Amino acid sequence: MTTAQLPPVAPEVTATLVEDLSPRLRKRLDAAVTKLGSRPAHRDGDTVTIAVDEETDLRLHAP
Repeated sequence: MTTAQLPPVAPEVTATLVEDLSPRLRKRLDAAVTKLGSRPAHRDGDTVTIAVDEETDLRLHAP
């Protein structure tokens, strides 16, 4: 598994991208966020790890 670091994205860029999604994709994004909200999460300093399923973890890092 590769753990290459991606550059940070400014919040206003993310907001603009989400705002410009088609209604169908926005609905899918909202459903994914709801699903992740109900999954187990663990915080370690500036990193939150969410168990997406039995084999996949999502790591969010906000320094």
